[in-house]
Amino acid sequence: MTMHQIRMRAILAAAVVSMSAPAMAATQQAAACSLLTASDIEVALGAKASAPVPSEMAMSTAPNSPTAHNCMWSVAAIQGGLTLGMMTPLPPDGSVPALFKHNPGIDLLKAKHWTEEKKEFGSNAWCSIMTPPASDKAPIMSSCSAGVKGVLLSVTLLSPAKKLSIDQAKALLDKAIGRLR
Repeated sequence: MTMHQIRMRAILAAAVVSMSAPAMAATQQAAACSLLTASDIEVALGAKASAPVPSEMAMSTAPNSPTAHNCMWSVAAIQGGLTLGMMTPLPPDGSVPALFKHNPGIDLLKAKHWTEEKKEFGSNAWCSIMTPPASDKAPIMSSCSAGVKGVLLSVTLLSPAKKLSIDQAKALLDKAIGRLR
């Protein structure tokens, strides 16, 4: 498994159900990109964000695997990017913290001596900052995820130059949640 796959699995938490029709995928991507603005990101990071770039990612190579609908903003001044991920429905037990507490991607990073600062917000939200050891040139990962209105939302910043505090990550996630229909 590549480091990119590990990070994405950690960011997006793992299992949910895919929407397979292309029109539904485009709708989900557009919905993800409408939940934050470049201005929201600029205020949070103190640096200008690019126009959003929608994408989708299968969570595994298995047939009919879940798909995450993402939107990414590059932030050149901090050599990083912010991604908003959106998946439906929530996992069967609906517990976002449970996904992160028992996540193989996060466990692998910890085994490689990454440090984790984390905070749980009730039964539906989890925020963390994963910092690599000094010998690892990987970016810092600041993220916050929540389950709301049947959707798993995740906001993640990857940057070697900047990290969001847990409160800043949660504030961006709350902005996205406020725009979710």
